[in-house]
Amino acid sequence: MKVVHSCTSDSFSGLEAYVLELASWQYRSGFDVELFCREGSPLDERARVAGIPVWTIGAREKPGLRLWKRVYRGWRERLRLGEAVLHMHAGGEPRYHFPVLARNPRRLIKTILHYHIWINHKKTDPWHRALFLGIDEVWTSSETARAHLSTLLPIPRTRIRVVPYGRDVGALTSAPAGEWRRDVRSRLKLAESDVLGLCVSRLEPIKGVGELFDAFERAAPKHPSAHLAIIGDASPSNPEAARFAAGLKKRHAALPESVRERLHLLGFVSPCEPYMAAADFYVLPTYEECMSLAMLDAAILGLPILGTNSGGTPSVARPGETGLLVPPRDSAALAVALEQLYGAPELCRRLGAAARQLGRGFDREEIFRRIWEWYGARVPATIER
Repeated sequence: MKVVHSCTSDSFSGLEAYVLELASWQYRSGFDVELFCREGSPLDERARVAGIPVWTIGAREKPGLRLWKRVYRGWRERLRLGEAVLHMHAGGEPRYHFPVLARNPRRLIKTILHYHIWINHKKTDPWHRALFLGIDEVWTSSETARAHLSTLLPIPRTRIRVVPYGRDVGALTSAPAGEWRRDVRSRLKLAESDVLGLCVSRLEPIKGVGELFDAFERAAPKHPSAHLAIIGDASPSNPEAARFAAGLKKRHAALPESVRERLHLLGFVSPCEPYMAAADFYVLPTYEECMSLAMLDAAILGLPILGTNSGGTPSVARPGETGLLVPPRDSAALAVALEQLYGAPELCRRLGAAARQLGRGFDREEIFRRIWEWYGARVPATIER
């Protein structure tokens, strides 16, 4: 059985990284995997380096008769060789495969539309409904997202499956966290008594980084040992985000020195895990987030989560258990929560211990194995437990 992962994005962030990670795991496990993507995209380039077979469309091609004819021929060739699963990783992907979804050939045994982002638009036009006639299952990352999607999509809730994200729990829990912590805190010139919050995010308005900036500006004067590190930069293809990021950096430069020196704008950093090991809590201020992979990694590393009460975040940031929740877009409430964590290291440790325990339930090996079973195929004995 072949699995075709479809992701035609021309950028590379959490969604694309996860698609690559899942496809790479399946490929290394000996499964027949192919990636449908844009020629020359970061995903295409990384897949080729990993040795994953790719099926590409042009860098700027859009759905239409000319593309559909070629894609349909490609599907006919693949299905002649055996059964296949189509695993689509964004709401727009079905448009590229419309001819095969409409015909629903017998050897295309399952079609999956996987939502990695939080959506709010409800479409009732005939074209939208026609696309969903050819989709067998919708996958999403939390029960919150499942309930939300059931109000928007023209399919019954029984066809929406919760599929948790798999993370490399083994690698994270065996990482040299103590060494990472000492090294990063030394580079940031932090004392051991300093309390460090961390946010990993693209710099754009919807991510709530502006509100986080406001909140820290309010909280920092009350807690001299408080520090905040923000990892990330604007997407180069997003002019609005670039302007927003430039504005944040200008605001940062204008802060009083006593606050500015404790607000660390680090830009793009990879890997981020050493900074998570150095931090005392993690902040996810986004307006809407289906499920943040960085948040999951932070939880696995034992960081309490300060998040917004939106999207799938509450399934991990459980108030009083693994973290704190505040309303989205509310910098005042975010400032109060920051003060609570900066002023109570013991609370951070208690919430972080519970977050670590919760994070272990996102083990990649187990979840990726179950995904293959959910495709409708038996897992080969070579990778069974």
